[in-house]
Amino acid sequence: MDLIEGMIEQLGSDDEVLRVQAGESLLLMGRAAVRPLINALENRSYKGRHLIAATLGCLGDARAVEPLIRALRDPDKTVRYHSALALGKLRDKRAVQPLIYALFDEMPPLGPDSLTGEILTVRGAAALALGDLQAVEAVEPLKVLLRSELKSVRNSAVHALGRIPSEEALKALADHLTKETEEEVKKNILRGLKKFPLPEGPLVLSRILSQAPGPEVEETDEEDPSGQGSSPDPISAPAPPQTRHEKRLLRLSAALFSGKRISLLFALATLAFILYFYQRSAGTIVAVSSVICCYLAWRVFRRRRASQSPIGERTSTPA
Repeated sequence: MDLIEGMIEQLGSDDEVLRVQAGESLLLMGRAAVRPLINALENRSYKGRHLIAATLGCLGDARAVEPLIRALRDPDKTVRYHSALALGKLRDKRAVQPLIYALFDEMPPLGPDSLTGEILTVRGAAALALGDLQAVEAVEPLKVLLRSELKSVRNSAVHALGRIPSEEALKALADHLTKETEEEVKKNILRGLKKFPLPEGPLVLSRILSQAPGPEVEETDEEDPSGQGSSPDPISAPAPPQTRHEKRLLRLSAALFSGKRISLLFALATLAFILYFYQRSAGTIVAVSSVICCYLAWRVFRRRRASQSPIGERTSTPA
């Protein structure tokens, strides 16, 4: 057994650490891993074939499109689910019609997502993939999913329609807003209208809100409000908690240490050093004080920048 086949075997391991390490290693292999992964996907004796499908999607190689399309008819619903998401990542139009058929996959759901609690379904995954593909021909089937009893399926359909540059998709979102009962789905519809890929989207949103103000549209960069996990985008961890001293320091910095004041303090420090070297008297105290002040200002400025930007980012990998 060669190295790549060994890592593919580890994708089916019961040890989560081994699965994660194997997935990361296969991604690092790049194109060399594609053909062995395809062979493993089509061999039903392999364990962890759903992770094989997910890995193929992350690799982004067009050779995986046809095998993943075939996997949409796999007896294992988990394989079908991850194959649908993978096809969305590959952005190949050959997958549009098979994904439309997958919108009517009637098998029971996979269960709740471990992070969001949303019910995961093959239908929802296919809808998200069609949104990634911006498949105009999928608008009518997606409108059928808006009548689903599952909130996660409606969320997926809303997310997909919000990415398809079609007036029919825009109309479907606006019409469904008046029928939807879940506040979360309503907010996702408003978010979709705000970011709609046609200029008419924000105009429709303004008209709707002027007639009957709805939930506030939150500023967000989320690409997957449905919780179906269609996007491999990095997940930003929250900023670490701050102590009382740090909070006071940040409030003080907002008043005292703007960019211009920091520049001024550095200029004063330079002047103090010049006085010190020429007079060597009270300039010593001024110089030391200025250096300490500038150092504190620099530290506070760095803390402010760190607290305002997402840190601890990690990239999701198949596991």
